[in-house]
This record gives sequence, structure tokens and C-alpha cells, in this order.
Amino acid sequence: RRATTDDPHDRDISTFPHTFAGSDFTTVGEIFSATANPDRKKAFDIRTVMRALSDQDHPVLERWAGMAGAQTSVVQDVHLGGLPVCLIGIESRAVPRRGFPPTDGPDTYTAGTLFPQSSKKVARAINSASGNRPLVVLANLSGFDGSPESMRKLQLEYGAEIGRAIVNFQGPIVFCVISRYHGGAFVVFSKALNPTMTVLALEGSFASVLGGAPAAAVVFAGDVNSRTANDPRIRDLET
Repeated sequence: RRATTDDPHDRDISTFPHTFAGSDFTTVGEIFSATANPDRKKAFDIRTVMRALSDQDHPVLERWAGMAGAQTSVVQDVHLGGLPVCLIGIESRAVPRRGFPPTDGPDTYTAGTLFPQSSKKVARAINSASGNRPLVVLANLSGFDGSPESMRKLQLEYGAEIGRAIVNFQGPIVFCVISRYHGGAFVVFSKALNPTMTVLALEGSFASVLGGAPAAAVVFAGDVNSRTANDPRIRDLET
């Protein structure tokens, strides 16, 4: 149900204060500034950006905030222009791990990365919003963590669940790249999976993915060089 709001739809969020320990940014606008953050690599607090974007005269409800191991994904029920939406953001700063991390996993949850439980949390959020409210994703996403620990803890399965949730989602999806976008995230957040998805990117954002030909050049470069060097025709030429 649409709610009344006095928050203007063209409000400039760049002046919204950003206060986070260890960060050089004082406002949200500096995060996306071509001078203050030209490479879009500096850490920032995604919850501040999400709060700046949502309607200021409506409260924010964060879902599954205490889900263990899922700190790098943030799920909120907010209003945008009076419309209730499910807003998903990816934490854009390193998050300390609790307890003693396994030796085959990262010491901290790195920024812009989905770990197994974070992937599970995102898939759960998309499924819960399907059929009753739109989905908005703010993506500063370098892909999925590929450490042995994450592979052991069903990273591939939970990542595939995101793709399944996108395929099954009923309603509009807005996917906006706000900083950097790399790796396997292209696969699960793809317009090919759901044609109702609108894909946007802020000016100055970075996006890249390794295609088939470049991947083959990287993976098989040594094999190709070895076979080429051992070819009799090449040896004759060298002689």
C-alpha cells in the first residue's frame, strides 16, 4: 500500500551526513565524488547510504540484522517515494569476524563481497519480497568469496539460490550499481534471468566481468605456451 510522504522525489542525498569511524567521508556525496573517491575503492557505511536514499519521514526496519555470518548483506524494509520496497545493500567496509576464523577462510569479511550466509540472506530477502513489494538492490559488489571455507560452507549453492530467487521473483526489480561491480555477481543479478529487472549505474561506477575468451587466455596460457614451444615447426624456426 502506498504511503503519504513529504519527502520530495528529487531530494539531493549528497548532503546527508556520513559519520563512520576511520572514514574520510563526511557526507554521502563524497562517496560518489570524482575528486574525493575517483576509483570508488574507499570504504564506506552502506547503511548510511540506504538511510539517505529512503524516505526521511518513514522509519526503516532492518531484517535479519543479527544473522550470524551474514553481516556483509543488509536487508531493509523502507519507503521510496511512498512505495514500500525491499532494499538490499552490500556492506562496503571490512567487517571483523567473531570467534576464531578457520585457517582456510578470510580473517575478516571483506567489503563488497558475499559470503555463504550473506548469500543465503539475500536469497531469503528476495523470496520474501516476491509478489508483495518491489526489490531495489544497491550494488557495490565484487562477487562471491571463493575461499576454501566458503566453498565448504555451500557458497555455490547459496549463490545459485539468489539466481533462482531472481528467476521466480514476481514484481519490479531495480538493480543499481553504486560503486564497483565485478565477478560472479553478473550471473545471478542478470536481466536475462528476469526481464522485469531495470539495471542502472551511477556515473563513475566501475563494472567488469571475465568473458570466455579472456578466461581461456588466462587459464590455458601456460598450456598454450608449452605446446607451442614443443611444436616441431617452432623448434625448426628457432634453430
